[in-house]
Amino acid sequence: MPQNLELLALLLEDQGHTVATASDGLEAVRLATRDRYDVILMDVQMPGMDGLEATRRLRIEQALAGDAATPVIALTASVMDADRDAARKAGMDGFASKPVDFHALSMEIARLLRLYPARAAALPARLPEPVVLDTAAGVARWTGQEAFYRRTLRRFAAEQRSLATTLAELHQRHDRPGLRALAHRVRGLAGNLGLDQLAATLQGIDEAIADSDEARASALLRGLPAQLDAALTAIQGTLGDADRAPPATPARPVTPLDLPRVTGLVKILSAGMRRGQLDAAHLDALMALMAGHVDHPALARLQYLTDNFDFASAAAELDALLERLSAPHEDAS
Repeated sequence: MPQNLELLALLLEDQGHTVATASDGLEAVRLATRDRYDVILMDVQMPGMDGLEATRRLRIEQALAGDAATPVIALTASVMDADRDAARKAGMDGFASKPVDFHALSMEIARLLRLYPARAAALPARLPEPVVLDTAAGVARWTGQEAFYRRTLRRFAAEQRSLATTLAELHQRHDRPGLRALAHRVRGLAGNLGLDQLAATLQGIDEAIADSDEARASALLRGLPAQLDAALTAIQGTLGDADRAPPATPARPVTPLDLPRVTGLVKILSAGMRRGQLDAAHLDALMALMAGHVDHPALARLQYLTDNFDFASAAAELDALLERLSAPHEDAS
């Protein structure tokens, strides 16, 4: 899911890493054979060419070119030995879990790059029981960008209301690959948002189908609607009525337009969006500056595009807004 990719990029860039992202395995191979990277984080389950096939192809291309093998870390929600063995056989060098445990991921990167001796963290005697919604953990995973986290929560609630029904239909049609793929994708996003109980249930469904344990899969699917309702109710309570209400747009500008500041923010945001990245704080500052100077439908359209991670269209919208805002000032000079 784009949200998972966005989160990982935010986490890495927040620690000073330079990040290039790929939306599928084929693009990952193309980037990795064209440019040199210190390490590759490869999602095992991607649309089109999956991470296993992408790693196999990358290893062949690097061997033919006489290049050193770039370390590859498998990103996977699975803890099953068979999946890890498949990753090793494909040429992957390390492993990191989804949802992202950034400390563990950093240690794995350090181990492969030999930056310092990796130390295994002691596991607690008993793992805590998963909660419906852990907002503190969710915000932390989004590097403290609470506004962006809340927008992603809102989008999750809007898009996943029919999740239980869709999974049940896939199970009834015996579409095992489709069921596993959907459960896996939504499980990763739910975990990143702090929806721990829902993520645990979806992981259980994925594993039960992989193990051909129909009794367990059926039981988990029967309980999923209640889990999903609890998650959506928790999201609604967290967002609150005020957060969901659209901001009022003043009829006329209260303060003069700070065009140099708007121009600077647009350039920063537009450049980031074209790399698939979004700085929520800069976007919020820009929206506040433009309120009253830009019609509400245009602001709503920009908000919709960023909420749906259509960054290419959002960047074009920003450039068009800046052109319209700048024109009167240029004519007056």
